[in-house]
Amino acid sequence: MAVNKVVYGGETKIDLSNDTVTPDTLLDGAVAHAADGTIIYGEFKAAMLMTVTGKSVSVSTWVSSTDQSGAGYGYRAAVTISGVTADMVPDVYFDAEEAVSGNFSPVVKSYNGGVYIYAQEKPTEAITIPTIRLTKQQ
Repeated sequence: MAVNKVVYGGETKIDLSNDTVTPDTLLDGAVAHAADGTIIYGEFKAAMLMTVTGKSVSVSTWVSSTDQSGAGYGYRAAVTISGVTADMVPDVYFDAEEAVSGNFSPVVKSYNGGVYIYAQEKPTEAITIPTIRLTKQQ
């Protein structure tokens, strides 16, 4: 019998009923409990395909774009990275100053040949992205 809630002395100690983990979102080989308390086994297979460091983005790379303009990010830069395909999932790690500036979107997209990053305002000087990681579900 699966248990998804533990109450001890009238106090809830563990409550899984709102958990959203599923086998397809849990890393392959990992074990967890679903919201109903049943044991689940991870099925998500991800492969780290590429890590790029110190990627410079010049001011001239930024163009007006409607891709993310509904979210307030009206500029896009195509960051060229050899070997990237549109089905890769990019994680872009801006440096601390840029990350907290609010100018750069947390949403990034891959395309065949690189990644798109977005900004509210066009940067007035080049930026350097410390790390870009790309994964792909197998």
